[in-house]
Amino acid sequence: MLINQELYIDVVERLLQTEVLTTMEAQNPAIKYTCKQLYSFLETFRGQLSNEVIEEITDYIGDYVSSTADFAVLYGIQIGIVLNEIIANPSAYSQYMLENFMQGDNKA
Repeated sequence: MLINQELYIDVVERLLQTEVLTTMEAQNPAIKYTCKQLYSFLETFRGQLSNEVIEEITDYIGDYVSSTADFAVLYGIQIGIVLNEIIANPSAYSQYMLENFMQGDNKA
């Protein structure tokens, strides 16, 4: 699949900045707990490490989370495309599944 990189970046940025996603993220118990744990852990190093090092670690963690979210959005878009193809042509999907099940039966 060819992807227009500029369009992809624009779409991903907009999807990640929606109020719905921000609200869901802020209310997610796992995210809230993990964030609290992470920042509590980092605070234990204040005084041992410079504030600049703590901020750099925090930035790296943010960059990792951001790149993971970007990947998740792209994956979700690809899943949406596949579902659209299945909905548009259910008989082709059924044929594909039938052929795979038959191949599995022939191997047994």
